[in-house]
Amino acid sequence: MLGRPRPSVQAPEDAPYVCPMHWKVRSTAPGSCPICGMALERRETVGRRPEVPSYNVWVMRRHAITLSIRAPARADGDGGVTVLLHRDEIAALAADEAATFEPTGGGASLPVRRRDAPPRPWDDDTFEVSFGADGAAAGVGPGTAGWAVFAPRREQIVVVPETALVPSSDGAYVMVASRGDRTFTRRKVSTGKVTIGNVPIVDGLAAGERVATRRTLILEAARQLRDPGRPEIEVDR
Repeated sequence: MLGRPRPSVQAPEDAPYVCPMHWKVRSTAPGSCPICGMALERRETVGRRPEVPSYNVWVMRRHAITLSIRAPARADGDGGVTVLLHRDEIAALAADEAATFEPTGGGASLPVRRRDAPPRPWDDDTFEVSFGADGAAAGVGPGTAGWAVFAPRREQIVVVPETALVPSSDGAYVMVASRGDRTFTRRKVSTGKVTIGNVPIVDGLAAGERVATRRTLILEAARQLRDPGRPEIEVDR
């Protein structure tokens, strides 16, 4: 950002711009957080830094980020390319999204375009997405490994700290707070790629909702001990 100071913890405490997720990052001018890449926001729109409750309840907000996708890929025998992508990355792509396949061994890049085929699960976090080649490139044969590079884009996302997630055999859950943060309800969420301790939520939470980010495993254990058939648990505050 030419002509703009780099956000820093050395900026005055009352600097007008802060990172909504990392309050120590502040600036006298607009910019991006050097920790998570989120756009700095006016202090008055972020609000007052919350007090730290027992369960560190986090208020869900939408954040503007620049999403730069560079994903592992391989060339297929049918002339196409299979790309491994996270849920949030897939959600950001158009149905006919264009990309560039860059072989790891060097050589010419290959323009590719997303095919009309559903993503196939690869593991718990990523999916295989099929792309067709727009042309031919020397040295790109079946099995060639590389990277699929996409044009950067601005996205509005809802994120939670990684500590908010409760892992389970059928996916990730969070503990949603209600009734003055005295009741926490277990809810399944679809997550994206973890970046510096922050997790994009693709589905399951909305801006304005509140989730626990501390002692979540204790909350879940207490819920199961008290009544595993009920998704919520009440706590004394």
